[in-house]
Amino acid sequence: MRGGKRLQLPITGGDTMTGAEFLHQLTAADFSLAGDRHSVLLFRGEEEYWANRSLKLIKKRFFPEGEGEFNLTELDGSSLSQGDITVALSSPPFLFPIRLVILRKLEKLKAAFDNDLLRGLSSMASGVILVVITTSTDRRRKAIKELVNRALVIDCQPFKPYQA
Repeated sequence: MRGGKRLQLPITGGDTMTGAEFLHQLTAADFSLAGDRHSVLLFRGEEEYWANRSLKLIKKRFFPEGEGEFNLTELDGSSLSQGDITVALSSPPFLFPIRLVILRKLEKLKAAFDNDLLRGLSSMASGVILVVITTSTDRRRKAIKELVNRALVIDCQPFKPYQA
């Protein structure tokens, strides 16, 4: 990253914070990773604001001058082909230290893709950050359990009347 303080978010897997807490951390300091640790961020809930705002800030932090063209992959859980997740997660960054893979609509991901997701998680290339956006997770599925256990879960609940 270019100058400034660095903050290593507590991405130990299974940790949870609210969307507001995550946004506060993103705006308080630079978002960075230590060494070869893989990162999985799971935005779970019905309020899209938290995920969209956080994603905008993450892209701005990692790709301040638009370098993300070759290091940004967006996948849609409702329209994947077999192997898409594994290829996206196992591909290392190109001419930049960070590669961002965004998986939207995890709740629409068919069970047939569970092995693809498990392979992808186990073969994540160094420097890859997986951002998953979903309204809900089915923790009965092995792949979803593994994802949730590895991820920093950001709870994206709707605003309360007193928050609006």
